[in-house]
Amino acid sequence: MMDKVILKKIVKFLFRPASHILVKSLSGFFICKMQILRMSGRWPNLNNPQTYTDKLLLYMSSDFMERCSAYADKIAVREYVKDIIGPQILSDVYGVYDSCDEIDFTALPEKFYLKTNHGSGWNLSCSNKEIFIRHSQANKKKTARWLRENYYKRYGERQYKNIQPKLYIEEYLDTKLPQNGQMRIFVFSGKAEFIQVTGTIGDKTIVNNFYNCCWELLPFVIGRKSEACELKKPDQLEEMILIAEALAKPFPFVRVDLYHIGKRIIFSELTFSPSAAVYAVSPGEWSYKLGNMFPYPFENCNSPTAPGA
Repeated sequence: MMDKVILKKIVKFLFRPASHILVKSLSGFFICKMQILRMSGRWPNLNNPQTYTDKLLLYMSSDFMERCSAYADKIAVREYVKDIIGPQILSDVYGVYDSCDEIDFTALPEKFYLKTNHGSGWNLSCSNKEIFIRHSQANKKKTARWLRENYYKRYGERQYKNIQPKLYIEEYLDTKLPQNGQMRIFVFSGKAEFIQVTGTIGDKTIVNNFYNCCWELLPFVIGRKSEACELKKPDQLEEMILIAEALAKPFPFVRVDLYHIGKRIIFSELTFSPSAAVYAVSPGEWSYKLGNMFPYPFENCNSPTAPGA
């Protein structure tokens, strides 16, 4: 078998800027498999999936995932959260729009987020409205580009395929560690199994910690390795786990993302295919342990009821 270092170099070469046209001609799902090869040094085994990565890749490309579009839609999912948990864990949304031209930024608070509902990472943070408005033309171009793109085409994540693109303005939240933060709760078959906390403390300390539900640090990471940094157990941990399990009940797997801001619990989103399955689990044996948590096959799962239905 070809050396893993050589494999990574080959894939890195294919994804260099000069190969942009070549990469754009490939399907999102194939690109995802190439990225997994680059990250982990192994080609996904989709005929006999055993690892977390392989099962997640199949999950995000399944028919079931396409039936989850309304839950991946960051606006539509709010109705589901409201019905299951209640409005108290929802952030304030100041408006929903078809384009940036519709937004009256002068009427908004000093701080806010401008987000899209149909992808990942398409957000603009405003901590100073005067500066934000000064860059309005650049922001319009950027958001217009986001609205034109179907995020599904990037990596083949089918939950994004049929979402109608929108912009929305959300309240500004201070999510800085260690006082506040985001809890990413991984729920398999309705049971919370582990929790990811990511971010930075100060200017340099990178955090990517994984805990069990008793807040014991686990000996693995998904993605970038964390610097040694213990975080205090959140006061609302048990409540957040119960919320995550209630929201995750209709799904074989979902990561429920919740903010804890002081004593307040705030819903962020339902993430069905974290990082499009491309990040490796380290050490490698833990990818098999996490894979054992992942129910498979999932093609026969019942279709979830659309939010608000």
